[in-house]
Amino acid sequence: MPLLVGPETPDTQSVNGPCTYPAKPVVGFATSPNVFINKQALKYLHNAIPPDTVEGVPNNPLIPCVVPVAARKVITSVNKSVYINKLLPAVQGDATELTSFPGTKRVFVAPFQHPNILIANKGK
Repeated sequence: MPLLVGPETPDTQSVNGPCTYPAKPVVGFATSPNVFINKQALKYLHNAIPPDTVEGVPNNPLIPCVVPVAARKVITSVNKSVYINKLLPAVQGDATELTSFPGTKRVFVAPFQHPNILIANKGK
């Protein structure tokens, strides 16, 4: 049952060589002009949000990070049919990917928002 990714939802940590990129929420959420939940405009992350960055921390004091700041983009793959304002919202099971290291998936983890709204749950 996919839940919406919220402004406080972090992705997971990743390690690339001598650098650890900590988990952190994505910056740059959209605010819907016409979708309201509990009388508040919905803030959501979607597949067209511009990439943001995550700073790496050396995991070995003798070797510096080769890429100290990595860009990451949102990858929406779970929800393929429910759109908000013509954009696919990020949901539980989706991830970010470091653009400097293709294939580095950083899955979103709790907390998610609005536990009473399930997207693309196929009746489950």
